[in-house]
Amino acid sequence: MKNKILKVTLFLIISFFSYSAFSQNSAATANKNTALRCLKNAENCLYAGDYKNALNQAALGLSYDDSISDLLYVQAAAMINSEFKIFEVLPIIENAFKKNNWSGYSKTGARILYADLLSDTGKYYESLKVLDDDEALFSADAEFIRIKNYYRIGTEETLNSARQRINSARRVYPADERFPNIFFLFEYEFLSRAERQNQKYIIPALVKTIASSYISNLPDYSGNQLDMEILAAFFAEGEEQLRLVKAIDAKNQTKSPLLAIIALKTGLYTQMQAFDFFVNAAGSNMSFENLASLCLLLTDEDSRQAMAELLANFNGVISIDEDCNLISELTISYETGRPSNIKYDRNNDGLLEQFTICDFGLPSLMYLDGNSTQISFSAYPLVSKIGFSDTNLSFSFLQGDYELNPYEFIIEPVFSRFGVSFYIPYINSEFEFSRDFEFTKKASAVEVTVSERENARVVFTSQEGNLLFARHYEGDFNYAYCDFTKGMPFIRYVDYNNDGYFETSEFYDSIFDEYGNKIYSDSNSFIEEIFGPAFSSESVYLKKVAIDSNANTNAEFSEQYLDKGGKITLWDNDDNGIPDCQYIKYPLEDDGLLKEEAIFFNSNGLQLANVQSINSKPVKCTIAGENNSDQKEVIVLAGEYENFYWLDVKGAPEDEEFVKKNYPNGLEQGQVHVVQTENHRFSVIRVSQNYFCMIKPDSFIPDEEQSDENNSEKASEHANIKEG
Repeated sequence: MKNKILKVTLFLIISFFSYSAFSQNSAATANKNTALRCLKNAENCLYAGDYKNALNQAALGLSYDDSISDLLYVQAAAMINSEFKIFEVLPIIENAFKKNNWSGYSKTGARILYADLLSDTGKYYESLKVLDDDEALFSADAEFIRIKNYYRIGTEETLNSARQRINSARRVYPADERFPNIFFLFEYEFLSRAERQNQKYIIPALVKTIASSYISNLPDYSGNQLDMEILAAFFAEGEEQLRLVKAIDAKNQTKSPLLAIIALKTGLYTQMQAFDFFVNAAGSNMSFENLASLCLLLTDEDSRQAMAELLANFNGVISIDEDCNLISELTISYETGRPSNIKYDRNNDGLLEQFTICDFGLPSLMYLDGNSTQISFSAYPLVSKIGFSDTNLSFSFLQGDYELNPYEFIIEPVFSRFGVSFYIPYINSEFEFSRDFEFTKKASAVEVTVSERENARVVFTSQEGNLLFARHYEGDFNYAYCDFTKGMPFIRYVDYNNDGYFETSEFYDSIFDEYGNKIYSDSNSFIEEIFGPAFSSESVYLKKVAIDSNANTNAEFSEQYLDKGGKITLWDNDDNGIPDCQYIKYPLEDDGLLKEEAIFFNSNGLQLANVQSINSKPVKCTIAGENNSDQKEVIVLAGEYENFYWLDVKGAPEDEEFVKKNYPNGLEQGQVHVVQTENHRFSVIRVSQNYFCMIKPDSFIPDEEQSDENNSEKASEHANIKEG
């Protein structure tokens, strides 16, 4: 019978786990199927150009199964065709390859997208690796991206590879307009740059061959590629070049500034005609390369005067391709001929490395790395302030103490010919800003946002990297200050009740002794809330708190903190400079016992009573004899109510009830209260959660009813300052 029961039980257990596994597998399968249906919908939307719904369907599919790489690819493809920046899209497509869980034929498209994004962000070799590793891709898209990479790498070897591949592509993909377009764009850039730099440039024979082939087929490229026809005209010669330019001009369909340049070169336009056409075509957004090329061709007085006036009063944007990769990394906005802001996107991912606001042509405020760093200039290049939004830190500098030169303001020779001071703020190649300690040594003040209060901040005064003083502000209200000039320990003076008087003194010290031994190990997480990153719980701890609420140099309350949860608390309720009560919580030892001691004094500082407790239960009590003679041990009697104790003689339950009824919110910590009931006159004091009562003649324990209630309230308010 027992064996049958065991077999049945075992069968039920196996069945339960089998059913659970089956249920889990069924749920996973159902989720994956739903995700694949969403993938199909997302792909259809993507191919139809409905990018919004493609994103929605991809997101829905990922909510069911986020392991499918195809969904991530569709999401990335829809994002890049929407308003998203490359830096937002790259992590998505990278994650697709990291998961490497492809359910369809999307991986080829994903490789093309990934390689294209890498190429456009300056990662040319990585882009080639994506195309050529794991079975090289052979398609018009893949070849187009390879050619871009080879052109952009820019070595003699890679330029030759780019041209050889273009030469092959014109035969393999004769109808694909991207290849002649990319060819003429890069080759014209090389040609015009040499002219601007007054360098001799010989067009390679292979380039002439390819250009001639494409020019002969220009009727096949007569759609919307008029800019490509203009670029091609730069590589034609003699009568053929003039014929091409006349044909393009006759169409009257282009607003390309390049037409003004080639028409002026061929003599079709006069210099003023070319100038007017260029300005009308470019509008307020000009390419530096095109503007400089036109300037080189203007020699007569009228056109030179017109260009001088344009530059002196220019309101618009000039974009600069510094790397010869057909991407403008640097864009400068001008107002009345002076820079008003500068944008620098080094890798074209949409996340600006530098954004600078200018005042009268010179930088006044610069943002670095997507606004995480802010640099203010008092008079460029002199820095007045550096702030970090991710750490809420800011550093201030005295005039002339620190300078940065992120830009080189240059008047290009091509512009100086017109007699105007038209500056181009180029990126200083030697500029590199890092969060090291070099600039902190020159800071005169450091400001950090803290969480101690709402809208709170600390301003540290420093010299050569050493902290001197600190002031805490809530908004503009100064509620605390401290002095570091004497090193450790240091004191912070705090106005907790916002009355303008700094009644609280907080003593901080190092958690290590002079030999490097750790002397304090308790949690100090509130240190960062007070000082921010300037001090941490791994460097300093709150050693003591003292409160003098009436500025008479006598602390009504003080509390010293020991390691392992220990502390020593003193109350001076009559504010005479002599403690009335002392509470000691001993550091926790290996036995795990909580040991406490409460000591009571008379107005002359002589000990009246001493109560020792273990785990919050009194175990020993000594009191002074008559006329404050030697101490004698007395019994501690538990009262009728929890946490009530009587020393030597036990009072009536009505006495305890009277205390609870007349002090519903509890007594103030450490303050002696004299209570008169029908039964007795006794003193009562609260230490921690315990109430100690003593029946004595009036002369034995002074009547403290007339003590400064205001002081005791303030002391109580701060009694738990460390915990708060």
